[in-house]
Amino acid sequence: MRQIASQAENFYGGRGTLLSTSRGEIIERELDIALDLFVVYIWSEKEMPMKLSSQIKPISYLKAHAAEIVRTLGDQPEPLIITQNGEAKAVMQDIDSYEQMQETVALLKILALGSRQIEADQVQPAADVVAQLRERRRDR
Repeated sequence: MRQIASQAENFYGGRGTLLSTSRGEIIERELDIALDLFVVYIWSEKEMPMKLSSQIKPISYLKAHAAEIVRTLGDQPEPLIITQNGEAKAVMQDIDSYEQMQETVALLKILALGSRQIEADQVQPAADVVAQLRERRRDR
């Protein structure tokens, strides 16, 4: 995650934060920066876009080559699409790629939630939030 932040900071020259200290709102320009950050992250992890056509195999291939498929999934980030009767039925991928995808989805959900909170005017000034957190810590 620090590597991603470093890449974004280098890309944007240190501009943009998720909270604006003036009103504590996530502003549209900063959301654009955050979304661009995800693009930088996703493309930095893969050198080139995946070609799914080479990764489509029938279920009979999976049955005959299961051990080989499991070995090669760890070496390549692309998922393997399994077909049955000519239709895509399942996707296989290595655990690292799956976990990375889950993390990316979770971060995108956080961004979407933030956008909805902005639209519903459910934001607080950053200074107030920091003060509340410090007060909670003192009370412990």
